[in-house]
Amino acid sequence: DSEDRTIVDWVRTLNVYPEPDAYPVGLPVELPASTPRPAPDTWLEIEGTMQTTTLDGKRQLAIGSATLTEIPEPRTPYEY
Repeated sequence: DSEDRTIVDWVRTLNVYPEPDAYPVGLPVELPASTPRPAPDTWLEIEGTMQTTTLDGKRQLAIGSATLTEIPEPRTPYEY
C-alpha cells in the first residue's frame, strides 16, 4: 500500500527507472462536485493533492481537490 511506503521506499522505486525522461502513469482524479466531466480527447493540466482512496474495494493513489486547466494537444501527443 502506498501509505505504508517511506520516502526512502519511493526513492528506491523511482531509482529502478534510470531513464530521466517522464513516463506515463494513470491516476484517478476526484473532481469537486460542481466540476463538469471533461469531454473525451481533451488535454488537461491537473493540479491537486496526492491522496489514497478506495475504488472498487482497493486502496490506491488518487489526485484530490483537483483543479483542471484545458491545454492544447502536444505536438507529439502519444510519444513516450
